[in-house]
Amino acid sequence: MQHRPALFLTIIGVFLLGGLTGCDKISVVTNYFKQKVSSTKSEKEQPVADKPVPAEVSPVIIPPAGENKEQATTSPTTSTEAKSDVLAKVGNWSITLEEFKKRLNALKEMAPEYNTADVEQNKLILNEVVNQQLLAQEADRLGLGQKEEVVQAVKEFRQTVLIRALGAQLTEGVAATKEEAEEYYNTNKKDFVKPAQWKLREIVVDNEADAKDILIELLKGTDFAPMAQTRSKGKTAAQGGELEMISEFQSEPLQNAVSGLGKGDVSHVFKGADGYTIVKVDDKIGGEQVEFSEVANDLQMQLTGLKQQQKVMQYIEDLRSKASIDINAKLLEE
Repeated sequence: MQHRPALFLTIIGVFLLGGLTGCDKISVVTNYFKQKVSSTKSEKEQPVADKPVPAEVSPVIIPPAGENKEQATTSPTTSTEAKSDVLAKVGNWSITLEEFKKRLNALKEMAPEYNTADVEQNKLILNEVVNQQLLAQEADRLGLGQKEEVVQAVKEFRQTVLIRALGAQLTEGVAATKEEAEEYYNTNKKDFVKPAQWKLREIVVDNEADAKDILIELLKGTDFAPMAQTRSKGKTAAQGGELEMISEFQSEPLQNAVSGLGKGDVSHVFKGADGYTIVKVDDKIGGEQVEFSEVANDLQMQLTGLKQQQKVMQYIEDLRSKASIDINAKLLEE
């Protein structure tokens, strides 16, 4: 039995489907950009296409037996023509070298690691294509193509291909610019910050007056840990108020108190879950602003996806406004 690389089965599946990508790759960033796109809804066209939703590769699905009408109605090819043009033939179905290369190029777009110049690998794929065609023709001969579930599956697959092809056509020439990505970044800088972790100490007391007195002492230079050991009523008093490293705040008051503090800073007095609290930042890891250059490409691709999604949704809205649609949703409640 001939060895097949681990990637082979995935590749042949992609190959037979013709490299279909489509609108399912569209992503949403935030409502911010949705508003930006909505404000230009009256525009008929948008600028240039990008990678998140690439232009659709033309379907290169292997037709079932009997569907190659052109070949069935033409005179048989000569042996010379067959050698120079037809790469493989199974009954009335055939595939030319040019068609096979087109499929390989479509495959390359979906699986960049595939080497289209690998002759042995291409032979494996061609052999598998022939096997698939043999199976398809035999299934047709046995009448399986007339089974209700098969007919329905073919209809649904055709619909999926058509929708994806239309989506690709609609989104061709629609993309976010680098300037739009930078504008989004500048407006939402707070969302582009590296995850932070805090090492905190706390002092917890029963009343606000005591907490304010302690805060004054701390601001004068008194060490936090000894003060926590002697004055804190919290569970961490014996450990000098030391808390475990945290990356997410469990309470809004604590988050507000720590927000903006750097290493060594002490918070104001705030009302926590266990009493009036003061915290000190022993250490802070992360939290730095991510530079635009680090996220520019990804952000532009995501905004492109959102623009393309908006284009498709606007198109659907237009179609719905012109179509006669009758939905009896009450039947779903029965």
